[in-house]
Amino acid sequence: MTKRNQTLKDRRSEAGLAKSLVTVIGGLAVLNGLAGVFVLLSGHWLFTNGDARRPTIAELPQSDFTFVEGQTVYLTDLPLWIRLVFALPGSLLTLIYLVSALSVRRLVIQIGRGEPFSVRARRSLAALSLTLLSGSLLDLIITFTLEHSMPEQITAHLHGQGIQLASFSHGPNWHVMLLVLGAISSALLAAFSDGARLREEAEGVV
Repeated sequence: MTKRNQTLKDRRSEAGLAKSLVTVIGGLAVLNGLAGVFVLLSGHWLFTNGDARRPTIAELPQSDFTFVEGQTVYLTDLPLWIRLVFALPGSLLTLIYLVSALSVRRLVIQIGRGEPFSVRARRSLAALSLTLLSGSLLDLIITFTLEHSMPEQITAHLHGQGIQLASFSHGPNWHVMLLVLGAISSALLAAFSDGARLREEAEGVV
C-alpha cells in the first residue's frame, strides 16, 4: 500500500469515528431537548416509575417562582397555551441541535472522502453557521419576549385559581457558546472558500 493510499485510509477511519461521535452526541442532545418539551406540554414526567408526582411550574425554563407558603403549583395547573409558549425556546434549541449535527456529519463525510473544499462541504458549513447564528438570536428574541409578557399572564391565571405568587421572574437565555461556534463556522467557511478558489486556480495552471 502506497503512502497516499494509507493516508486516505487513515483519513476515512478518523472521519468514520468523528461521524459516529457527532451522530451519538447530536442524537442525545435532540432526545434531551424533546424530553424537556414533552414534560412542558404534557405536564408529566417522561418516566415516572410508578411515581404519581407531577412536575411543578418550577420546570418552566429560565423562570423563578416564589409562592405563598404551603402552596404547590403543577404544570397542569397552567393552560396548554402557556405551556406551549414556554416550550418554544426548547423546541427551537432542539431544532438547532438537529440541523447542526446533520450539517457537521455531512461535512465530516466530505472530509473523509478527501473533498474538504467541495461544494457540499461548503454548503454544510454555511448551513451550520446560519443555523447557529440565526437560531441563537431568534431564541434570545423569544425568551426576551417571554420575560416581558408572560409574568402578568401567569400571575393573573393563577390568581383566578386562588393561588398566590409571592414573586415571579423570567430571564433571557444567552446561548453564548452557540454564537461563538456560529462565528467560528463562518470563519471556516471563508477559509474553505479560499481553499476551493486556490485549488481551482492551481488546476487551471496545470
